Amino acid sequence: MSHATGADLPPETLSQIFNCITPTRLSLDLTERRRAKRQLIAPSLVCKHWSEPLRPILFRTLELRDIEAVRFLKSIVCSPGFTTSSLPGAIWQIFIHQEATEAKSWLHHVHGLSTRLRETRFDCTVVSPTGDPAYVPNRWAPFESIPSITPSYVRLSYLTLNGIVFTTTTELARLIDNFSTLQRCTCNKPTFLDPSPVVQSCRVRRRASMALQRCEISRCRDMAVSVQAALAADIVATARRMGVDDRAWDATLEALLALVPNTFKGAFVWLDDQDGSMFDAAHISCRSYGPYMYTGDCVQADVKVYRPSAGQDAGSSLAHVVSITLTLSFVDVEAMDTIDWDALRAVVDSPHMHYLRINHLWSRSKSFEVAKRILCSVLRRTHLTWALESGKLQFNRHNSDPATSADISSVPAKHTIDGTTITLDIAEQAEWLLLPVRQPLYPGDATREEYLQQLVVTRASGVRR
Repeated sequence: MSHATGADLPPETLSQIFNCITPTRLSLDLTERRRAKRQLIAPSLVCKHWSEPLRPILFRTLELRDIEAVRFLKSIVCSPGFTTSSLPGAIWQIFIHQEATEAKSWLHHVHGLSTRLRETRFDCTVVSPTGDPAYVPNRWAPFESIPSITPSYVRLSYLTLNGIVFTTTTELARLIDNFSTLQRCTCNKPTFLDPSPVVQSCRVRRRASMALQRCEISRCRDMAVSVQAALAADIVATARRMGVDDRAWDATLEALLALVPNTFKGAFVWLDDQDGSMFDAAHISCRSYGPYMYTGDCVQADVKVYRPSAGQDAGSSLAHVVSITLTLSFVDVEAMDTIDWDALRAVVDSPHMHYLRINHLWSRSKSFEVAKRILCSVLRRTHLTWALESGKLQFNRHNSDPATSADISSVPAKHTIDGTTITLDIAEQAEWLLLPVRQPLYPGDATREEYLQQLVVTRASGVRR
């Protein structure tokens, strides 16, 4: 029997075996998690040799949907044998699910768990019920009736708010500010009775760690996407945490948001390249939404800053925006012809700015077709001529050397390949510039040399690209 049950195997080996044959992504859906766990219950009852390695897998992700579940888990965590069992290190993630319609919030009761499970990640989702035509969205103020308790008592990592009403944008900012360990906040379909900008003087000062790095706001009722993006940047405190002057950041953000169509529905802002308590990059992504959450058109801006070190630029300790990289993905590439590129001119003309870069991915991607359309307009001198003449305009393929303003200005129309001379039209010149000089990263893509060889063969066969 010992060979059949694995009793002769070290516990670590048996655990690895069970980890290989059990689902690793149990966090996607409640129904999926419950189904997967039901499949593990029977094997865990076979014998003690299976029970011990399977118990941590069963407890890896837990969900709390009411105060009774919190109390039940507390009774386990506070039991005398818990600390010596295999469970303290096994509970990786706890999902907290709460409805905004509940008469009294119980989120503060999770505090007792978060103080004992220091290595566990706590994620909270708050929803308003859907499906009722007469339903009116609800406010969610979990600590309003218990002023002696603050959100900082609950150690959350992710907070998702679906269909919640806020009196003001400041109310949302203050709520998020108080979760001192929060890393990411997602607000889907929020409603603001007063959509005025956040009143910064009313916000609670964050702890020194300032853990929050990502904020997403989407499908906000009666709020333009540019306002949603500005609100997300405000909540993350982008300017302060990058060390950029408020007015300089506001001008940069306003210029970037002028590129975003009014039909877009959501914005996502996140900080990157952490340097101590500061960040050297911010990403702003605005998009429309297709049949699925993250499909549709998209405008993403990656903003990088440079912060003078001691002894440099002694007159100012503020960071300066030094580069902007745009990745644009549109089904209708003709939309590029109506973009207000001049909105970026004052930002790009700054003496601190190194480059404005248009980024794209592989040659069959939407971002490639968009970059090609923009580059064609640059070659015709109908758009971004001022950026080209400043020497700051670049087109970049992911993980490749960029095509600089000098490359664009001097792009050759004629090429000789194996004794055959061909002349490239504007569209072909743009494609050639966008392709890598060396071996491409993506399978099926061509280098500039291979592209010209393909052109020669295509034209010899009488087919025009």
